[in-house]
Amino acid sequence: MSEKEKKILTYNKALKELETIVSKIESENVDVDSLADMIKRAVELISFLKEKLFATQNEIEKALKDLEEILHKEK
Repeated sequence: MSEKEKKILTYNKALKELETIVSKIESENVDVDSLADMIKRAVELISFLKEKLFATQNEIEKALKDLEEILHKEK
C-alpha cells in the first residue's frame, strides 16, 4: 500500500473493504487467480488497520497522561 493511499484511506473504509473481501472469499465464488490478489489486499488492509489502532491507542494514552498531569497540578 502506497503512502498516498494510506493518507486517503480511513479506518472505516479499510474495514469495509476488508469485510467485502472476506464475504467474497467465504461465498466460495472466487476464482483462483483473483484469490491471491484478494488475500494480498486483505493483508495490506489488516496491517493498515492495526497501525491505525496502535496509533489511536498511543494518542489516547498520551492525552490521558496529559490530563492526569493537569489534574495533579491543580491540587
